Amino acid sequence: MKQGASSYIGARDLVGAELLTDNEDGVTYGEIIKIAPLKGVSITQNSNNSPDYADDGVNEVISSDGAINLSLSTAGIADSAKAKLLGLEYDKGATRYHKDRISPYFAIGFKSRKADGSDGYVWLFKGRFALPNREHNTKEDTATPQGTTLEAVFIERKFDGEPMHTLDTAVADEEVVADYFKKVFGASETETP
Repeated sequence: MKQGASSYIGARDLVGAELLTDNEDGVTYGEIIKIAPLKGVSITQNSNNSPDYADDGVNEVISSDGAINLSLSTAGIADSAKAKLLGLEYDKGATRYHKDRISPYFAIGFKSRKADGSDGYVWLFKGRFALPNREHNTKEDTATPQGTTLEAVFIERKFDGEPMHTLDTAVADEEVVADYFKKVFGASETETP
């Protein structure tokens, strides 16, 4: 029987959905789209514990959680998907980068295979992506793939105060596992095509 405690050995199935509304009444997202083939993910949670001193000693430890930094390494990304993430104009293969563009808030989800054969599922709920760096190298004797690294900062939703959610398929209910990527977790509504 799978117990849930197993090492992560993969990353795949990168999806996203634009955040449409986020307030005390609920949260809604646009259609879930496939972003790009996923090579790697790095999630850095900015959390801090600070001792508070009083009476010549540590009185208590004060904890605070900040934004989450996300780095996605992809095997390349379609210009149409990149335009959606970055607030760019895209039409028939042409992408316009304007100085006044603003990245929309997006939710990002992915799956990570575990050594026991189960998966870890992840949703990050509200983040904005920065324009990625580009690098192009000449072709040499051996081909060197030049993917794309996407960087974003995620914050908690106003609706429920949550910045992310994870699911361990080894121990989760089958129904929850089956529905996990049909809409952004916890959303009042996710548009369907």
